[in-house]
Amino acid sequence: MKSKLKWFNFVLQAHQTNNRAVMQAYGFWGKLNTESACVAELMKMYQELVGDK
Repeated sequence: MKSKLKWFNFVLQAHQTNNRAVMQAYGFWGKLNTESACVAELMKMYQELVGDK
């Protein structure tokens, strides 16, 4: 059981670290508070790049 909990904590921390890095890379850190808001903003950026409005 402890092994599964250790693994879960490791994966959770890795995801949180990755989320923070992505938010900082795109300038979202401190501006967007949810993953869905981040995804929506990334989709807007993508649509602008491909010219799909």
